[in-house]
Amino acid sequence: MLPYQGAGAGSGIEDAYILATLLTHPSIPCPPGTRDIAKVLDIYNRVRVPSAAAMMQATVKQGALYTLDVPELEPYKEGDRIPMDALIKVFTAASENWSWTATDPEEERRIAVDLLQVDSSL
Repeated sequence: MLPYQGAGAGSGIEDAYILATLLTHPSIPCPPGTRDIAKVLDIYNRVRVPSAAAMMQATVKQGALYTLDVPELEPYKEGDRIPMDALIKVFTAASENWSWTATDPEEERRIAVDLLQVDSSL
């Protein structure tokens, strides 16, 4: 995970939270068997991977915005005067690129538990 949104450590904690919730669920025996672990990992991948992939894409985009490595600024070279409206557009995009932070790990946890319960009832 690139550092441009400071999300790596928090994402790791959310991953651990989802995995711990699933592994300690009453429907999973202690110690879990191979099938139980496979089930937990399948649910984890279905719930967390889309969020992590979106976060990673947002982080890559944020890096490009912060370093001004965006198509809107390609015509300009070092030392050129960049029009203020072009810079405002880039910095506005950088500000708006934080929208993914509104995701809720509790909601992902609920979805993961629901998937586990549905899978356990089959």
